[in-house]
Amino acid sequence: GYNLGTLCVLDKSPRPVSNTQIGMLEKLAALVMDELELRRSADAAIAQSTARLEEVEALAQALQSSLLPPAVPRIDFVDVAASFRPANRHQVGGDFYDVFPTGGDSWGFVIGDVRGKGPSAASRTSLTRYSVRTAAVYDTEPHAVLRAVNQTLLTDSRDEVEPVFVTAIFAHALQSGEDVEIHFASGGHPLPMLLRHDGAVAVVGTPGSLLGVVENPELTDSVVRLSPGDVLVLVTDGVHDSGAPTRLEEAGLERLLRGCQGYGPQEVVDTITAAAVERQRDDVAVLALGARPLP
Repeated sequence: GYNLGTLCVLDKSPRPVSNTQIGMLEKLAALVMDELELRRSADAAIAQSTARLEEVEALAQALQSSLLPPAVPRIDFVDVAASFRPANRHQVGGDFYDVFPTGGDSWGFVIGDVRGKGPSAASRTSLTRYSVRTAAVYDTEPHAVLRAVNQTLLTDSRDEVEPVFVTAIFAHALQSGEDVEIHFASGGHPLPMLLRHDGAVAVVGTPGSLLGVVENPELTDSVVRLSPGDVLVLVTDGVHDSGAPTRLEEAGLERLLRGCQGYGPQEVVDTITAAAVERQRDDVAVLALGARPLP
């Protein structure tokens, strides 16, 4: 009911206006009003959608934060750095890592990837993470910890039509003289890479079976010693699957790490994360451990 503007028809000389022409102007005015209303409705819809996306993002971030440690703890004999970048900030990812004491002077480390996204994957991630923590209280051997987690996942998924598998590496670290001894096992997860202080890079460990699929997965313990200046790097498959210009599949990641000679764990994590998220396709998690020189 408010006058918002006018439609004006001009000519070089006066002339009469017919009722037909007036009717055409009225129809044109109605079209203008329809467009204005449509734009107003679209603006309102966009505002509502933006508000909903912001709410979803906040909820996703809150839930994702609950699946990761609030901060990487300081450990006397080993430097630790970690990074997580979701592929979609509006959706909870399945990648996770954790660092926690396992009794005495030993510390536990886990990095993993749950198949899928969203609330279901978040539930599975939480179950896996806390199952690792619980099992590590009773078992010191990494393969035994992963075997206990596998049984928990199988029990939890008995009513599911298709099992939701998990890949994970569990490791525990303890000081051994001037070195750090890392015992670890892989359950279907990409194997760690070891960056020596002289720039040499090698894949370490033995592949294992996916978790949450079969009753008796193949799991093997491995041991690696870190001297001061060495860095052990663990990543999720989002790093290998990234579309970075220098492909970060196993060979590409090795090349990238060779350029990190002399870097500490945090610099290594930052370098890998920056390369992986350049053309990120999946969640990306990176965990790096380095022997701290004795005082």
